[in-house]
Amino acid sequence: MMLSTDPRIEKELEDIVAAWKQEERERMIREAKAEGRAAGRVEGLEKGAAGITEGEKRGLLYLVSMRFGDQPIPDELHDTIMNIASEEELLKWYRFAYEAESLTDLLPGKRGNGHGA
Repeated sequence: MMLSTDPRIEKELEDIVAAWKQEERERMIREAKAEGRAAGRVEGLEKGAAGITEGEKRGLLYLVSMRFGDQPIPDELHDTIMNIASEEELLKWYRFAYEAESLTDLLPGKRGNGHGA
């Protein structure tokens, strides 16, 4: 059922609907961009935090290699360090590396390094 047969009124209604659709598209695009930026910030922060932790782990390996440079770092110790999951644990390992009298003191299962009795 048509409301009017007047072409001018129909054209005005079409223009109003087209303008509304354009405004709705623009609103949806703005919302999608805002959501994308927010998700990107979260992802960036997560990657940044992971990058810092990765660098700190590599720094710990460097400290161990400098302290005990005459001995290669055992794979078991390397893997343990690279699997450190928290800043607190990482700081404990820096202390262990600093205080260790030998490389074997750092191996998992040794007293004092958080993995032994």
